[in-house]
Amino acid sequence: MRCLQQHVRCTAWAQPLHRNMSQDYVLDKVKHFAVVFAQELVPGITQQQLDLAFSRALYSISAQETSGHAQLQLKFNHSCRFLGCVSQDCMLCKNNPHKTCGSGDNFDEAYADNQVLRARCEADVYVDLINHVSGDICSAAGVEVQLSVIDGDAYNDAAPDPLTTVMELHASDDGVPLLQCYGPNRALHAGTVVVPLQGGRAKLPEAFITDKNDTFHFGGGATTGHFRLLALAMRRDELGNPVPVEGVAPAVSNAFVVKTQRALNDYRKSAYPHYRDELTRLRYIGAITATRLKDARAWLGRDVPLECVDSVQSLKQLLEYVDTNRQVEDKLLALLNMRGRHRHKWDFLRAVLAGKVVYDDNAFRVWYAPDSNGCGLLYATKQAQVQSMDKPAGIAQRMTRQDGTAAVQVMMLSDVQQHPQLLTWRRQAEAAWREPGHPGWQVLQEEIDYVTNWPVTALRTGSQAAPIAPASIAAGMLQGSAAAPAELAVQQRLPQAAAAAAAGPAVSAAPPAAVLED
Repeated sequence: MRCLQQHVRCTAWAQPLHRNMSQDYVLDKVKHFAVVFAQELVPGITQQQLDLAFSRALYSISAQETSGHAQLQLKFNHSCRFLGCVSQDCMLCKNNPHKTCGSGDNFDEAYADNQVLRARCEADVYVDLINHVSGDICSAAGVEVQLSVIDGDAYNDAAPDPLTTVMELHASDDGVPLLQCYGPNRALHAGTVVVPLQGGRAKLPEAFITDKNDTFHFGGGATTGHFRLLALAMRRDELGNPVPVEGVAPAVSNAFVVKTQRALNDYRKSAYPHYRDELTRLRYIGAITATRLKDARAWLGRDVPLECVDSVQSLKQLLEYVDTNRQVEDKLLALLNMRGRHRHKWDFLRAVLAGKVVYDDNAFRVWYAPDSNGCGLLYATKQAQVQSMDKPAGIAQRMTRQDGTAAVQVMMLSDVQQHPQLLTWRRQAEAAWREPGHPGWQVLQEEIDYVTNWPVTALRTGSQAAPIAPASIAAGMLQGSAAAPAELAVQQRLPQAAAAAAAGPAVSAAPPAAVLED
């Protein structure tokens, strides 16, 4: 354990990362030249002498070039695997229980001891070296990232110097290292993990914490309610010892707890439960409480409208009833053991049931390209989560039938790369999804008419051509399924299409994918 009092400044040789050449590569070439050059000047020089001389030279140069340059900072980051936004008004994501991680939530809220530290969505976590002015990732030769655990409760990011009084927790009073990893570790001190920056980015190794936050003792028996992970930029001096890099601000993770596997049961319960889930899938409700609620009238009174409360939806209905009956609410609080100091559990439960219950939703999502006259890409979903952004299920085209009803003409796809326009659209669709409000995206509500071919000219947008179906296909479609041409295979309403999507890949519910015509 030690007190953190150092801040860091960037070095002149740390520049924004280029795609084709990193400074790590350049440094390797410089070192190779230096070794050959030194052997020409001093025949017989040993490899140890060469390494020491090179390290001294690199450290001397970087130490001289730290002033007057843009500040850098380390930052935890990950590529979230979840797609659902948290907006309650978003119909695209309302029923998706897999909400994207917050911008600063790169770690889960709870781990078991000896569990590998990953994001809540199970994505790997990285440490990036960022120019906080431009936001660019910077390559920095010879820089390593040193990871350690700190007292999460003592850290206050609103303080002028939040790390001044925070303690690094390297080992318990019994001498057991707190932070370890399953992979290679270049750390010299127990309780720390060191990984090199490569192209300005360091992937966290399979790091884990060996003790629980409420049983880990430090400083003569003290404990902490939360842990945080600290990342410091370090460089080896001429003797090989790690020293802080000036000008690089450290990264501090969000707070988390470490519990036993059994104690994690509540943390592992979804914050967005399905309406048919059993009561034990809700946080703070165990098996005994769930059993009592199955005989609700025996515990809450004969006037309760629900005889058996055994699902998330029935408990939601019960809470709507107790809002108008304080006596029943008091009995329910006693039954749930959520009075007094446990009142926060009641508030949490009410918030979940009021606005976070999800319902069945396997409807297709569609993204319409801008200036395309209603043409775009169709995506299959499972519980409102797009199955794959990389593989849209088909091409979609809005149309109006002869009887005036709205429909969407769809050709299923096996490979989006078969036409450049489709590949461009796929990239635009994914970028649009990442924007607030998901511009261009909709829940498909119109009836679907499937076709098995689609001319390439129909994909041209703007001034090139209107991306509408050819007259021969459209005319056949308007005649109805009885007189439809061979390329029209299926006509379905949305519920049928959604059921097919729930049963398996969307392609299986439609005609075989066809190659685009030239």
